[in-house]
Amino acid sequence: MTKVRIVKKGDCREGTIFPVVYVDVETDLYTILDGATVHVYHFTELMEIEEDLVNRPPHYGNGGIECIDYMEDNMSETMFLGYLEGNVKKYMHRYRYKNGVQDLRKAEWYLNRLVTTMEKNG
Repeated sequence: MTKVRIVKKGDCREGTIFPVVYVDVETDLYTILDGATVHVYHFTELMEIEEDLVNRPPHYGNGGIECIDYMEDNMSETMFLGYLEGNVKKYMHRYRYKNGVQDLRKAEWYLNRLVTTMEKNG
């Protein structure tokens, strides 16, 4: 999940980091969640956007559809399950040599998606 730090001067939440629940890319408005309360800020009132390289890598959302959704839509169920399983194995293999915990989290993400897909399809 992407997180931002509030830098709007005088804001009671200034300096605090919050999760972003929605970004309107046309208006550059970020919707953040503060407990059960929702707030909207312009990107100029925020900083230190930390990219979530496991769950939402920024380069996979280009074009208006998540890459994983495109893959699922364009593969048979068997092919898509194999794709997910292959990614689990890839990240489990390379975590020692490349990105450590980040690769383990990616393996976990693909494994969760594999389980969810299998449960959904029976």
